Amino acid sequence: MGFAQTKQLITYYDYKKTIVYEKTNVLISNPTVLHGSYKKYAQNTVVLEEGNFNNGKPVGIWHYRNESDGLEYK
Repeated sequence: MGFAQTKQLITYYDYKKTIVYEKTNVLISNPTVLHGSYKKYAQNTVVLEEGNFNNGKPVGIWHYRNESDGLEYK
């Protein structure tokens, strides 16, 4: 059994693609399934949410940050 092949998807807040909204990985064999690292950003580039997916399911420890004060939650 081999490792799942993934590709990175990046979405943006703006049409010029200068402010990243989300970075995630999906399976090449099924691009609707999240697999691997995931980060969601605020417009000021603060990472709001960070964690990992395994075949579409969140796994491990996830980190959540408050945009206004930077407090982190797990």
